[in-house]
Amino acid sequence: MVFSSCGTSVIAKLSPLHRCEGLIKKGVTVGNVAMLYKTALTFSSRDLESFCFRFMLNHLTEVVQTEAFRELDGGVVTDLMVKVAVKGGFKT
Repeated sequence: MVFSSCGTSVIAKLSPLHRCEGLIKKGVTVGNVAMLYKTALTFSSRDLESFCFRFMLNHLTEVVQTEAFRELDGGVVTDLMVKVAVKGGFKT
């Protein structure tokens, strides 16, 4: 399992994603942030979703050119672009 090296000191009820958010955040890159954002949405991880969104907002030009971004579902992209617009990400 991808997240198995995160440790066992956390409550066992949490999903592997929730248990490892700190470790995951340290590994966020332009190349993987879109996939991690989608994963955060899938597992309702609001903290990781917010972190990934802020990262994408700060690196938007690079992120939208990645393969991971191109693989996002249309609905996810639409919702993401609306959030970016609300935060002023398209202002010049």
